[in-house]
Amino acid sequence: MAVADYEYNFLDTDIGGYGSEGDSTVFRSTSFGKALINNNLKIPPARRLGNILLPHFFVADDAFPLHRNIMKPYQPPRNGGQLHREQRIFNYRYFENHENY
Repeated sequence: MAVADYEYNFLDTDIGGYGSEGDSTVFRSTSFGKALINNNLKIPPARRLGNILLPHFFVADDAFPLHRNIMKPYQPPRNGGQLHREQRIFNYRYFENHENY
């Protein structure tokens, strides 16, 4: 697991998990994951973007838990349905376009 900033500089890494453990389990066992979940990281306060108060967040894949400071892609409904057009566009713009970075 690793955390990088917007310029792709690594800020934190953890290589202590076993290969059989899922990302979510490894995340929750790292000092970074514990600090984030317990709101102990020194994350700047939310900032206003137009009329919206936007928190600072980490971009993660679906293996990570939902959290105020973790942004994840939309997932299709469990009943076999599909994402709405706006959700597909959001996923494409913010996740699929950047998956190789």
